[in-house]
This record gives sequence, structure tokens and C-alpha cells, in this order.
Amino acid sequence: MVLVLAGAGVFFALNAGPEWEVNAPGVAGGLEKTDATAGESPVFNSISTAVRRGDFKENSSATAIYRSPGTGGNLLLFAGTGKIGDPEDFLRKARPLYTLQTSPIWSSGDDTKEVCGTYRLIVRTMMYCAWATSSSYGFIAPDTPITIADYSDLKILMGRMRSDVQTKAD
Repeated sequence: MVLVLAGAGVFFALNAGPEWEVNAPGVAGGLEKTDATAGESPVFNSISTAVRRGDFKENSSATAIYRSPGTGGNLLLFAGTGKIGDPEDFLRKARPLYTLQTSPIWSSGDDTKEVCGTYRLIVRTMMYCAWATSSSYGFIAPDTPITIADYSDLKILMGRMRSDVQTKAD
């Protein structure tokens, strides 16, 4: 909670949203974590660059690679906590370097904002989805290229993974 002074000694409170913790559990969103390190993912550099472009003070992070059944590939999770501030502003800045397009940013409850997008990785088109609150963020990114930017399945998976990865801090 943040107190704001608004002239003539009147105070009012703005809800900055809950504080969160993130982790990379053995199973997230129904996907099983692999033994590989996140840095081994071909999309790791693109997503870590996106996080740095979000321009915030990070407290902690959790990264992992999960098996993505049916695609023959894997999915990178890159999540963290810190002083995000405005989640929508963070998501506007926190994009892979060669972003091609993004969906409109939408609200998904509390102070959570979400977005999906495509970006170029060498000669391949890749997809990602991300969420942000005032104190946490998360990106999921398959390591398999796409031909059509249909975010619907990845968007649903992001919601399932987020509920396994992000918990309210004590």
C-alpha cells in the first residue's frame, strides 16, 4: 500500500497489489521441468534481453526449461520479482529486441497485465507471452518457430503456469 499526499493535508491510499514470490517447480502448468539449464534454451538470450529492457530493480528470479508435449520442443520460463511499478509500462518496454508484433495488453485480475507477441530469432519467427504485476513478472517462450501468430494456446498455458510459479509472499 502506498500513501499519497494530495494537497491540504488530505491522504488517500493506492493499492499497489500484493507482493509475490516466484519459483520454478518440477511441474508447472502441467508441463514437466527438464534437467537442462535455462541458458541452454535457444530463446534464452532474447527473453533475458526483454527482461532487462523492462528497466526495473530485480529482487529474485526463477528460470527453467519445461517439456512442451506435441511440439517436439521445449518452453522457457523466465520469472522474477522486484519493483516493477506500472505493469503495463513494464510490458511495453520488456520486449525481445527484434519484436515483430504484440497483442494489446490486457488485464487478468488484481493488478496483473498480460501480453503476447512474436519476435525474430535469426531467420525464425518465435512467440512469447508475458505477465506483470507491480512486484512480479513472467515470460514463457517456446523454442520452436511458428508460421501463424495464434496466441490462444500459449495464453492459456501462461495462466496455468503462472498459478504454479507465482505465489503471494508471506
